[in-house]
Amino acid sequence: MKKYKKTLHIHDFQQKLDNKYGKGKFHAVLVLSLFFCLFFTSCSNNLHNNGTTNTSSIGGSIEGTTHEGQSSRARIQITNTGQTVTLNKPPYGDNPTVLDAYFARQDTKSNEYKKINSATIDDVVYILVDTANLFAKKITVTIKDKNNIISGNIPFQQYKSNGNEFADKCEDVKGKFVAKVRNEINDQRFALYKIALKGKDEVTTKKWKEAIEKHSEKKLQLSLTVQADEKNVIYCGSNDDKDNEKNVWLNQVGRWFTVRGILTWHDPVDYPRLTKYNWDGNVKPSSATYGWCRIHNGKKKYHAGVDFFAIPGEDKVYACLKGNIHQVRYSAKAGWIVRVKIQNVKDLLEQEKNVNYKTQYNDELKGIDIKETDDVYFIYMHLQSVFFTEEDGINKTEVNAGKPLGYAGVSGSIANKGHAPHLHLEVATVLDAYGKGESVRTNPARFVRLNSYDTKDQDDENKPHYHKI
Repeated sequence: MKKYKKTLHIHDFQQKLDNKYGKGKFHAVLVLSLFFCLFFTSCSNNLHNNGTTNTSSIGGSIEGTTHEGQSSRARIQITNTGQTVTLNKPPYGDNPTVLDAYFARQDTKSNEYKKINSATIDDVVYILVDTANLFAKKITVTIKDKNNIISGNIPFQQYKSNGNEFADKCEDVKGKFVAKVRNEINDQRFALYKIALKGKDEVTTKKWKEAIEKHSEKKLQLSLTVQADEKNVIYCGSNDDKDNEKNVWLNQVGRWFTVRGILTWHDPVDYPRLTKYNWDGNVKPSSATYGWCRIHNGKKKYHAGVDFFAIPGEDKVYACLKGNIHQVRYSAKAGWIVRVKIQNVKDLLEQEKNVNYKTQYNDELKGIDIKETDDVYFIYMHLQSVFFTEEDGINKTEVNAGKPLGYAGVSGSIANKGHAPHLHLEVATVLDAYGKGESVRTNPARFVRLNSYDTKDQDDENKPHYHKI
């Protein structure tokens, strides 16, 4: 994303100069010089790179075609880390460019494709390759397994595209996947692939799961290598200066796309990030963190959890780990609350190790260290609606990781009318942590890999939100 932001800064700088001094040759030369400096330092022109890596391909290659409606001067929409930014033209002019490649899920309500960090064997996911000036060109994607847990000869399954839609069933295409971009994707410049993370039959898929569970990591760590069927393509992939392959995405610590054989963890919301704005609508992501991060009447105020941005009535809230519902209730202040006691604290501690979170703000707290012998409760607040009842709390109904608990909202006086719709999540060692402060809580961000909060959808939602009954 840093590469794109550099380009945006140059674009904004040029507009400011033009507005103040008029469009002149001096300013044009200045901006052009900055552009070429960015061009030679940000991306590498490595279409026919012969370097090798220590990773192995899963299922060979995936092929897609960029949409025919793409124009060399098309307005583009940067989607890395979920951000949407519109430019007058592609960041590298008329040069064929691969901007980004990532895994995603399709939102069933908005039909938008949202970037994801993880999945489980048997899941259906999408791969999006964001391009400029590669109109109607074939884009080949190779999925690589960092630890070579699965044989490179076993392909994922593909849902072939049928016009603008995908087929109902996936099929074995022996490692070669062909797809076309769907028309409704913004600006018509994506190569889109729909794949099922499974083998050609149940026996193969079972072997995959067993192989993953036997490995010390207990997960696949996947990256994407992209090749465009065009000469002199600019690839904006790897940020590692030592990496000769700039056409590789997700191949860095903390960015691998992880696939587990058995789902042990699910983020509390899809694409988790802090709220960018506070209740009043001011940019203050620190107010979403755990600790003494808020000011009230001139004094620091304790915030008992983390606020994850979520659109009311659209974004689902999920059980993070396997556990039992211990309470479903409505509170005048906190709105709809669901309390889940997790069953296996080892899974939580393993997730903490994977995330390796470091506090980001001065007044953010790490929280208590959870021990394997502790009782641990995940407390979800402000939901608009819940999928369980008070009786489920009495009966201690079991839920698996990834089970939807309800829709995010702004219920309760604390969240209602605020500019930052969110899920408030607490992690505590007691069922009801209210009034018990820091002694029974830890920072939920220790277990959640956060994405960038600087996204357009947060800007769009920076307005008062009212709880809908």
